Amino acid sequence: MATGILFDDMFLVKDVDPEGKKFDRVSRLFCDSESFKMELILDVNTQL
Repeated sequence: MATGILFDDMFLVKDVDPEGKKFDRVSRLFCDSESFKMELILDVNTQL
């Protein structure tokens, strides 16, 4: 089953872990959309 692109945009990272890290291996990024009036909160596993 092929899927198409549902959303395409660039985001500017405003802040990383503003309230401190709740988990050792996860960072929370707060981002703003460049094309739309949207905010994105993204949790990222930082352990490689």
